[in-house]
Amino acid sequence: MLKSFAYTRSIIGPDKFITSTEGGYSFLDFPAIDGDITKYVATVVARNMVLLKTLGVRKWTYFTFINDGMYESKRWGSGRVDYGMWNRASGCPKPHAAAWAVAARMLAFVEKPINASPHSDVYCYVFKKGNKTLAAFWAFSKDGVEAVIDMPADWSGMDFIGRPLKGKAGKQNMKLNEQVRYLEFDAPQEVVAKAFRNGRYLLPEAYITVTRENGDMVSIYLQNKTAKDLTGTAVLNQLPAKKFKVPAGKLSKVSFRCPPGSGKLNAKAFINGLTYAVSKEDEWYAVTRLTAAPAIRNGKLTGFENVTPLVMDSVKYLMPDNADGHGFWNGKDDLSAKIYLGYDKNYFYLAADVTDEVNVTRSHGINAWNQDSIQFGFDTANNAFDPVLFPGGYDGDDREFIISATPRGPELFCYTGTPDIERKNLEKPQVVRVGNRTLYLGRIPWRALGALKGKPGSVFGFNLVVFDTDDPKGSLACHLNFSKGITYGKAPAMFKRFILK
Repeated sequence: MLKSFAYTRSIIGPDKFITSTEGGYSFLDFPAIDGDITKYVATVVARNMVLLKTLGVRKWTYFTFINDGMYESKRWGSGRVDYGMWNRASGCPKPHAAAWAVAARMLAFVEKPINASPHSDVYCYVFKKGNKTLAAFWAFSKDGVEAVIDMPADWSGMDFIGRPLKGKAGKQNMKLNEQVRYLEFDAPQEVVAKAFRNGRYLLPEAYITVTRENGDMVSIYLQNKTAKDLTGTAVLNQLPAKKFKVPAGKLSKVSFRCPPGSGKLNAKAFINGLTYAVSKEDEWYAVTRLTAAPAIRNGKLTGFENVTPLVMDSVKYLMPDNADGHGFWNGKDDLSAKIYLGYDKNYFYLAADVTDEVNVTRSHGINAWNQDSIQFGFDTANNAFDPVLFPGGYDGDDREFIISATPRGPELFCYTGTPDIERKNLEKPQVVRVGNRTLYLGRIPWRALGALKGKPGSVFGFNLVVFDTDDPKGSLACHLNFSKGITYGKAPAMFKRFILK
C-alpha cells in the first residue's frame, strides 16, 4: 500500500493531495476484542497513519466503522467476515478504533514531515504542528529496543491507543517497540529531529533463522547487522555446538547433519554474551519418484497410484479469504483440488484433479490466469526461505508456470524463467473435462528448472494456485492457494518446502 501511494505521489507531484476510500482490514471468524490479532492490527493501523501522513495523504476513509449485518448472515455465505472497528454483538470498539482515533487527533494539522529515523529498525518522523513539533516513532523488534534520547524540551503526548505520556527536557530512557508513540515539543522541528537521530539505541547485533538445506542437512543462517565481524557458537537441537564467524553486514550459515523426521528445529546462537534463538517446524512435503510416465486415460489419472495428493478443499486455502462470505465460494463442490507431484530422470510432473461446477476457458498465453487454470512456482535453489531476509520478488533461479485449457488448446506457459523459456509455451499438457471435474497433467524438463536437477534429497520451494471463474464475461470468482507468495505479490520465501524422495 505504501509503495502504491509513493508511486502515485511521484506521478502527481508534491502539490496535489491524495485520498483513500474504503481501505482497512477485515477479521475472519470474529476474534476476541482483546485477542492478539486485534491488538496487532491496532499497531499496524497506527503505523500506517503516520506513514501515509508523510506521503501527503490527506484523507483515509476506513471500511468500516461498524460491520454490516449482511456479512454475518447465512445469506452471504458463511458470514465469517467482520470489517468493523466496533463489535456488533457487544457494542464495544476493537483496539484499532482507539488507534485510529488517537492517530487522527495527534496527526491533525501536521505538515512538512522530516524522516529522522536513526536506524533501519527504528522509525521516527517529525512534523510541524502549528507552533509545536510532533514526533511519531516506533521500533520493529519483538523484544524491544532500549533507547536513550536527549529530549530538547519538556514533552507530552500519547501512546498509540491514547494513554498519556509526559516528561522533562534531558536524557530519557525508553524501551521502543512496534507501538507508535506521539510526543509534542515546544522546540524547533530540526532540533527535535536531531535529538532522535543522535539518540542511543541498543539494537540486536544479529538476526537468526533456520531452514532445511536438503534431505540430510539443516542450516542456521545468521545476519550480521553491525559494522564489525561477529563470532560465536551455534547449536541445533541437541547436536554439538559449532563455532562461526559472520563478516560485517553479511549473511553466513552454519550447517548440521539432521535428516528429515527429527521434529522441531530449535536453533540458538551465542554472540557477545547474548542468546539469539528461533524455533521452527521441520515442515516439508515429499515428491515421489515415478516408475512409469503418467497420463490421463479414459478420464482417469494414471501413474500416481503411489502418490499422496495435496488436498485443497477448505477455507484454509481460499483467497480472497472472505470469498465464502460474499458467496463466491460455496464449498468443495464449488471449487476444490487434489494435486499430484512426481518426478523421474527427465521431468518434474504436476497433475491435478479439480472439482469445479462451472468450467470457463477464454484466455491463453500471458493472460491464461484469467480463467480456470493452475499457476505454480518454484524456488529452485531453495535460497528464499525467510520473509525477513527475502521479503519479496523472484530471483534468477525462480520459475513460474501456468497450465490451462485455452481456446487454442491446452497450454503450459512459462511466466518466469530464462530467456529460452520465459513468455513461451513448453511441452503441450493434457487438460480433460470429466463431468464437474477437470484433470490437468503437465511435465517440465529439468533443464527448465534452474538449480533443481532431479537429484533425490533435493529441497526446493514450491507453491500452487487454482483459479476459478464462474462467469465467462466476469472476473475471477476466487482461488485456492497452497501457501502465500504467488498472488498478491511474488514472495518465494512464503512457499512450502518440498523434498525429492
